[in-house]
Amino acid sequence: MTQNAICKIASENLKLLSPPPKLSISQWADKYRMLSPESCAEPGKWRTARIPYAKKIMEIIKDREVEEVIIQAAGQVGKTEILLNVIGYYIHQEPSPMLAILPTLDLAEAWSKDRLSPMIRDTKVLKDRVKDPKAKISSNTILHKKFTGGQITLAGANSPAGLSSRPIKIVLADEVDRFPFSAGTEGDPINLAKKRMSTFYNKKFIAASTPVIKKTSRIEFLYSNSRPYKLFFDCYHCQKEIELKWDYIAWNDNDPETANYFCQKCGSKISDGDKMKMLKKAKWKTIYPDRPKRRVGFHLSALHSPWVSFCEIVREYLEAKKDVELMKTWVNTYLGEAYEEQTKGVEHSHLYMRREEYQAELPEGVLCLTCGVDVQEDRLEAEVIGWGKDKENWSIGYYIIQGDPTKKYVWEELDLLLDKEFKHEWGFSLKIAATCIDTGYLTKKVYDYCQKKVLKRVYAVKGVHGTGKPLVGSISKKRSGKDRRKVDLYPVGVDEAKTLIYTWLQEQEKGSGFCHFPKINIYNQEYFRQLTAETVKIIYKNGYPEKKWSLNQHKRNEALDCRVYGLAALTILRPLLDVIERKLEDKKDRLEVGLEEEPEKKDSLEETTNKKRIPRKKPGISSYINSWRESTW
Repeated sequence: MTQNAICKIASENLKLLSPPPKLSISQWADKYRMLSPESCAEPGKWRTARIPYAKKIMEIIKDREVEEVIIQAAGQVGKTEILLNVIGYYIHQEPSPMLAILPTLDLAEAWSKDRLSPMIRDTKVLKDRVKDPKAKISSNTILHKKFTGGQITLAGANSPAGLSSRPIKIVLADEVDRFPFSAGTEGDPINLAKKRMSTFYNKKFIAASTPVIKKTSRIEFLYSNSRPYKLFFDCYHCQKEIELKWDYIAWNDNDPETANYFCQKCGSKISDGDKMKMLKKAKWKTIYPDRPKRRVGFHLSALHSPWVSFCEIVREYLEAKKDVELMKTWVNTYLGEAYEEQTKGVEHSHLYMRREEYQAELPEGVLCLTCGVDVQEDRLEAEVIGWGKDKENWSIGYYIIQGDPTKKYVWEELDLLLDKEFKHEWGFSLKIAATCIDTGYLTKKVYDYCQKKVLKRVYAVKGVHGTGKPLVGSISKKRSGKDRRKVDLYPVGVDEAKTLIYTWLQEQEKGSGFCHFPKINIYNQEYFRQLTAETVKIIYKNGYPEKKWSLNQHKRNEALDCRVYGLAALTILRPLLDVIERKLEDKKDRLEVGLEEEPEKKDSLEETTNKKRIPRKKPGISSYINSWRESTW
């Protein structure tokens, strides 16, 4: 063997013994990362050049001065893929103990199956290090994956067990705005996770989320208290530096296909194609360079995304304008900004002054009726609400049933209300389609009543407080009565409901969400004081802002509670109002040409209150509602 051959063999052996080259996270992703077909629209080799803005975010994580990286982002900008690249890098290049936190344990399990496991399976250098959980090895499960030199644990922010015990070097928190304010009774989940990093000098905390509500958004709070970076582009035409903002998108009439961006410096039109060329040279700049570098933040909107066009953003905006909830989602998922709710105090006297004269019990726009019932020590209070298209609503009547709710006669009077037929301006009658009764007082009595009235769509509800709670949550089963039969209990997110109601109360133009009130005695100054009796305060809990509804100087709020439960009844019912409108218009036309007789006059609620036997009434137009509505939860 010649000397040259020996030197060549020695050189090859030395290469095998030498450590792997030092790579940044973006370089590692470009070299090794594979995108899985079931979790990505563009499967195959990862290319940072496809989303150039991701390079700076991934590189700064490795900066020795940086401990926390905050990503406030819209949807479809690749934030979850960035987190997966971080996990893949540390498994392969710097094996470390890691923790990934999702809002709930169920979401953590789904994230592991749908995002993490496919990445490990399709990226060869990771597959060689992390065993398949199907191999039934105790060190590798859906929520815990071990590899040489480290492991990754997945946990839910609602489960304190997953946030304690072992030390952690890298913590990744996804969708932090949906985290509960406390993991069980042990405190804030983010603070719990950070405590586990205290022994590492080179620890890293990465939080990413789409923001939700202004002033209470965790990701917005973290971003605003960081050294924030924003993405700047050189205009395709004038080459001046600009920041892409929603205010500079314009379109013709209501045609989203004509949408383009117009440079705020030169006024030139920038198309989607121009944006893609500008994106390649876009650069991050910190807007507060004097702030410490320990925590850095990045903001991304759909305007930056290579997958979202200007016309798509405008199309969704035009659709979202019709509904407050849709607009909230649009601001969150397209602008990547927290939505500012209209929760300021509403002036009760203004609502009182704008009461209207109804032409009938049910004005023309009413398509469906719901009722909300509040139970007090010496009475029941109930409000009947009429609902029209786009959540326009009419207060129809407010009823106070005096008496001890433990007595049978009080509930019999409620029966009369729930069976009452209300005369519509178009000539026919409607009955209440769904009712929600609060279970906060005399819980078992309410369960018994609702269990017997399930076929009449009378639902037991329980108010739950907290930001992010859905207006109506998942049903739980409660046992009721002597036979211990089950009754459905619906949790109602009262914070969400009150926010929506206060937003509608501030509407000034009739239409979507506008609240109508009749000029009748029961809708007096006291009613409107109760309806506007609460205000929002921002308190700080575990270091993070939290929204809290509290009573003002007026101590009674039964009117507001009844409206919350009436809204919950509509949410459970989910009527197809367009279909109902067509049916009612057909009914109106038939009445006008005499094909249907006017319904016979019924006794009023007051006249029938003391009668022992209530005659069974023929089914009216409301009997069709059940077949027109969407499936309930």
